[in-house]
Amino acid sequence: MADPTPIISQLTNLVNKQGFIYAYCTLVLKNIAIAPSDILDVNWTNRLNHKELSFLLGLMIKNPITLELPKCKFSFERQQKKAGRLLEELHNSVSLSEFPSFSDLQSEKFNSVEEILKLQPLVEPIFYDNPGAYDFQWLELASYRYAYDEEWFENSLGISIQSMINIAVEIKGTRANPRENECANTDLLDVFCIDPTQLHSEPAETVNRFFDLFSCQPGEANKKFDHINDVNDAEITPLIMLDQRYFLADHTFLNQSIYESPYYWMCEDNKYSQQALRNRGPATERIVYHILFDSNQNGRTYQGVNILKGKQIKAEIDVLFVYSNKAFVVQVKSKKLTALAKRGDRSKLKNDFQIACQGAYTQGLSCRSLILNDNTVKLVNNKGSRVNISSVDEIYILCITGDSYPALQAQQRALLEKKEGDPFPLIMSVFDLEIICSLLKDQIDLLYYVSQRTGLGNQYIMNSEMEILGLHLRSPLGKSRDFDVVVPEPQLANVVDVLFPASKGQPLPGVDTSTVISSYWTENTKSLHAELKHLGGPFVVDVIFSFYGLTSEFADRVVSTFDSAKMQTMLDGKMHDCSFRLEGGELGITLTSFPIYFTSAQVRSICFKLALRHKSDADKWFGLISIQTSSSVVDGYWFMNRNWSSPQIKIRNILT
Repeated sequence: MADPTPIISQLTNLVNKQGFIYAYCTLVLKNIAIAPSDILDVNWTNRLNHKELSFLLGLMIKNPITLELPKCKFSFERQQKKAGRLLEELHNSVSLSEFPSFSDLQSEKFNSVEEILKLQPLVEPIFYDNPGAYDFQWLELASYRYAYDEEWFENSLGISIQSMINIAVEIKGTRANPRENECANTDLLDVFCIDPTQLHSEPAETVNRFFDLFSCQPGEANKKFDHINDVNDAEITPLIMLDQRYFLADHTFLNQSIYESPYYWMCEDNKYSQQALRNRGPATERIVYHILFDSNQNGRTYQGVNILKGKQIKAEIDVLFVYSNKAFVVQVKSKKLTALAKRGDRSKLKNDFQIACQGAYTQGLSCRSLILNDNTVKLVNNKGSRVNISSVDEIYILCITGDSYPALQAQQRALLEKKEGDPFPLIMSVFDLEIICSLLKDQIDLLYYVSQRTGLGNQYIMNSEMEILGLHLRSPLGKSRDFDVVVPEPQLANVVDVLFPASKGQPLPGVDTSTVISSYWTENTKSLHAELKHLGGPFVVDVIFSFYGLTSEFADRVVSTFDSAKMQTMLDGKMHDCSFRLEGGELGITLTSFPIYFTSAQVRSICFKLALRHKSDADKWFGLISIQTSSSVVDGYWFMNRNWSSPQIKIRNILT
């Protein structure tokens, strides 16, 4: 196994060299200060990430930082190159330290992809994971996170969470945000340093208190900082004191600390620690509830739902989302990785995962089983009102962490315990949930994404949820017929980097989001989807899901054929129909246009017979209905499952 200690020692010596802070500033500008117009094309795997830069800074603040300039330009450039080389060696060392040897792999017999994935290395993805949220998300959700702790903030810290947010926003707004090539003739420290006396969003006393809380003195910090996943004062107190100014490498460090650090300060308060623990669950549930409620006005969202059998509470759902015949059972946990887990202690990793994710999954499975398999249970929300779920035929399990939980995808592959036949959960942070709901504003699109993420299991292997979301934004997710395993390109996440800030009212300057992705569906197909949604009915989601499984070209062919059938009926006054059966027998489609003289009962009878005729031809079969004189694209539908005795039929009320 490779030992990273010698490399860390070399890095420690390097950061103490004269003028290294200037080399560090340049490394930050080169690697994370990207021009907005370049975001889509950035290959982040070829750059130092936030964790590597915070690790370097953590080593720097172990000793006093000299502000002397480098001895010469050559020394300055050499320091940059050496830091980059050593960090690359460190990355390789960490990666190699976890991989099983080739001989060990050869001696193993694997029965499935899942068994291989259990060997997933975890220390490397945990340390080299992305920050877990966009810088503005930390602040946006911090006010919800500490909504029940306002009195403690004022009494114990002397500053409110809202004042912290205000100051952080002002710092970002007043600080320069240059690119590397714009700093050639600028004092680099001027770019990165903050003068508290120039901040006026809060009274001077409040500003000073803020800097007291989030700053550290080089030479007095990180006395026990020796490993890549050790607690790092550069992340907890990222405002580094340099003379009369404060050095801030990146806004993300500060905003993340505002979101995370107060909780640890509460836990150190013996009088308040238990209350702080009690507040975390309800606060995180509230965040999840508002994300789902605010982005899905046409769905039904409930917080604190009890599943009752008689008067006995059999299970509890933190947040329930219902749309048509589909639902999310959302179980929320507030748990961070412990220090030992981050350092690779497999038992600690598993224990943390058990608390943060496995337990939530087990609870979700229990709730799902009760709702789908026991028609005697009833659901009651936290206001005492009955929740109607009689039409729900599928439930997806979401496990949400209240904190950024690094390398969740890797940990799920390696640590999730799941029985064969049980559905996969969708495990993510509250930040990822907000991103997904912001970009998938259409409820059926959101439902489809979750259905595919849980239905496809481990077929898609990615580093982050954003990679597969970026893939879905380009074209709907679906099972690959050609590969057992699909690995999305990491750069697909760049699509989200552009679209999500714009969806929150913070578009990247000079970037036209309308050109980032082109619509997968033609206008005709989108019109059909819209009218199906307007028709509603308990199985409209299944019909539209079926469309999502088609290629754009085939879907457009279906719509064109449907239009042609309707045109024929308008010309000759006769019924016309056409059927398709997809290769593989998973889906069939029937298109039928009816003349106006048919009664509603006749149409239903014909659709019923068509459904029974095709019942054994495919796993699922749906039909689209049009009426001769209607101006609508579609006037009804039917849906049939191979296992059903009769179809579900929905027709617009325009026939006698």
